[in-house]
Amino acid sequence: MDEIKIRPGFSRMLDIGVGGGRTTRHFAQAVADYQAGDYSKQMVESCIRRFGAEFKNARFDFLDARDLKQYETGMFDVVLFSFNGIDSVSHDDRLKAFREIRRVVKTGGIFLFSTHNILAIPDLYPFYFSLHPWRLFRSLYNFMMFRWINRAVLGCRSDNHLTLVDSRRFTIANYYVQPQEQLRQLESCGFNGVQIMDMHGNTCPADDPAMLKKNAWLHYWCQA
Repeated sequence: MDEIKIRPGFSRMLDIGVGGGRTTRHFAQAVADYQAGDYSKQMVESCIRRFGAEFKNARFDFLDARDLKQYETGMFDVVLFSFNGIDSVSHDDRLKAFREIRRVVKTGGIFLFSTHNILAIPDLYPFYFSLHPWRLFRSLYNFMMFRWINRAVLGCRSDNHLTLVDSRRFTIANYYVQPQEQLRQLESCGFNGVQIMDMHGNTCPADDPAMLKKNAWLHYWCQA
C-alpha cells in the first residue's frame, strides 16, 4: 500500500475477488478511483451496502477474472487479486486470467496477488500429539484426511503445479504451483520484474527453496 501511495500518477485500482471487502477500506482511501468486483453477486451486493456511502470513489461490480470485457485496455495503474483467489480456477483459466489482467493494467503499472506454494506441501496438516483429547483427534483427523483425499496427487510433488483438496473440511480444491513455474507463467503473459515475497512481506530469492518452502503461500509483485 505504501508503494501505491508514493508512486506518482497511480490513481486507478482494480481489486479482484474483493469478497466481503476485507481490502476495501485499506485501498479505497489510497487511490482516486477504486473499482472492485467478485464472482459472487452476493458479495458484490454486500460491499455496496457496506462501503457505497463511505467511499464515493468506489465502485463494485460482478466480474470474472478470465474475461474482464467491461474494462478498457491499460485502464488500471494497480490490479490486486488477494488471498489466493486465483487458485480457485483451473490451470488454463488461470492463464486466461493472467492475460486479461495484463491487458487491463497499463504499461508500467503493477499486479499483486498471492498463490499457494507447492514447496510447502510436506508441512501441511502435520500430526501433533496432545494430551487434550479433542486436539489430538482433530490433529490426527486432519493429518489422515488430507493425505487420503489427495493420495493420487501427493506423489507428484515434482510437478510444476497441481490441485489439492485442502480447506473447508476438505471440500474445496486449490491450485499449488512451484515458484519458478509461477514466474514462467507470468512472463509468458507479459509481466516482468516479478518479486516474490513471503507471508510477512519479506523478499524471497526465487532460487532459494529452503526459504520459499517455509511459506504456505507466496505473494508476487509484478511489473506490467
